[in-house]
Amino acid sequence: MPKVLHLYKDVFPPTYGGIEIVLGKLAVCQARRGWDVSLAVSGPVDEEWGRTHQIKVIEVGEMGRLLSNPLSPGFLKVLREQDYDILHLHLPCPTVVLATLMAGKKQAPWVVSYQSDIVRQKITGAMYAPFQRRFFSQVSRIFVSSQNLLNTSRALKGFEDRCQIVPLGISPEEPGEQDRAEAEEVRARYQGKPIILFIGRFRWYKGLPVLIEAMNHIDAVLLVVGSGTPSQERTLRKQAAGLRYPERVQFLGSIRRLEPLFAAADVFCLPSTHRAEAFGYVLLEAFRAGVPAVTTELGTGTSYVNQDGVTGFVVKPNDPNLLSGAICRILADSDFRARFGRNARRRALMEFGLDKMVDSILEGYSECLEGKV
Repeated sequence: MPKVLHLYKDVFPPTYGGIEIVLGKLAVCQARRGWDVSLAVSGPVDEEWGRTHQIKVIEVGEMGRLLSNPLSPGFLKVLREQDYDILHLHLPCPTVVLATLMAGKKQAPWVVSYQSDIVRQKITGAMYAPFQRRFFSQVSRIFVSSQNLLNTSRALKGFEDRCQIVPLGISPEEPGEQDRAEAEEVRARYQGKPIILFIGRFRWYKGLPVLIEAMNHIDAVLLVVGSGTPSQERTLRKQAAGLRYPERVQFLGSIRRLEPLFAAADVFCLPSTHRAEAFGYVLLEAFRAGVPAVTTELGTGTSYVNQDGVTGFVVKPNDPNLLSGAICRILADSDFRARFGRNARRRALMEFGLDKMVDSILEGYSECLEGKV
C-alpha cells in the first residue's frame, strides 16, 4: 500500500476554508483508493473524522502564528519520523517548506499543491523567496489550480516544466429536499427580497468592505457568512450600520450547513481585491447549487472559475459601482439569472469534478514514482 504524507497548517474538518476543504476531500478520496494517508497540520484536528476515513491525522502543535504562518517545530519531527512514498505539501505555508528543507530529502518525491502567491508580506516574502526557489528546485511536481495562476505567478517562473494544471474539485450533490425547505424559510425571513450571499473569513483581501459599500445601490439583502478578528467584525458592522439602508446587510456568523443558504441565494459574490484570492473554492459550492456569481479580475482563478457573461460577471476589483451594477443586472432578469445558474452548475460538474482532480493528482504521483520527472 503506497504511503502519502500531507503537510499544511489546517484541514477541514474542523477548519473551514478553501485549501482546508480540498485537502480533506483529497485525503478521503486517496484513502478510499487504497492509499495509506497521513496528514500533519499545526492547527486542530478532528480525530473521529480521521478514524472514520482511515486517515492518520497528526496535530503537530504550534507556538502561535506570525503573519498567518504557524510557528511549528513539530513539522520537523514528523518529517524525520514518518515513513512515506510521496511527500505532498500544500502552499502557501512557509513553515512546511522550511521544515522540509531542514529535514533533508528522503528517497521519496516531493510534490506541491500551489494554491496562492504570498502577496501582502513584502519584506518577509522577499526573505523567504530564496528558500522557496531552492525548495522548488527539488520538487518533482507542482499542481497549480489554474492556468491564470501559473501565467501570472512570479514564484513559479522558471519552474513551469514541473507544473501540472489541476483545477480544484467538488462532488456533484444537489440541494436536498430539507435544504430546499430551509431555503424557503430563509427567503420568508427576508420577505422574499433578492438574496446576495457572501461566504468567507474576513481577511484583508476578501473585499467585503467594497461589497458592503455597494449595497447602498442594491435593493436586496446581503447575507454575510463567516467571521474575523474582533476588530475586523467591529469595523465591518460599523460600516454596515452607516449605510442608508443598514438592514440590507445581515451578519450570520459562522454556519456549518451552508446548503440551505446556497439554495436560497439569487447571486453569490466574491469581491476579492488582491491575488491572494487564487481560486475561490466557495465559487464551486455556489455553482454546484446553480447560483450565478459576480467576481473580480485578479489574474487568478476567480476569472477562470467564473466565466464573464456565461456563469456570471467579472468586474474590476475595488470598485463598488461596478460591483453593484453587475449584481443588479443579474437580479433584474430572472431568465438571465436562471441561464447563468444552469451554466454554473454544468461548469462545476464538467470541469471541476472531485474525481477528476483526484485522478490527475494520482497520475502525477505515479509519474513521479516511476521516475518520469
